[in-house]
Amino acid sequence: MTPPGRGPAHGRPTAAYHDPTMSDGLTAFLTAIGLIFVIEGGLYALFPEAMRRSIQRVLAQPSGRIRAIGMGAALTGLLLVWLVN
Repeated sequence: MTPPGRGPAHGRPTAAYHDPTMSDGLTAFLTAIGLIFVIEGGLYALFPEAMRRSIQRVLAQPSGRIRAIGMGAALTGLLLVWLVN
C-alpha cells in the first residue's frame, strides 16, 4: 500500500492525498459547502452595507416570490451540477 502523500511512481509526493474512507460524493458535497461559506463570507466581509440592504429588500418581498426565486436558484444549481458531471 502506498503511504499517504506518495504517488505510485518512485514514491514521489502526489498533488493531493485521497482519503479512501470518504466517498467522492461526500468529498464533493463538503467542498461545495465550503465554497458557499467562502463566497458568502467574503461578500459579507467586503460589502456589509450592501448585504444589509439586500437582506432588507428580500424581507420586503412576498413569500411566494422568495420561494420562486429559491426554486429557480436550486434548479439552476442542479442543472449546472448535472452539466459539469
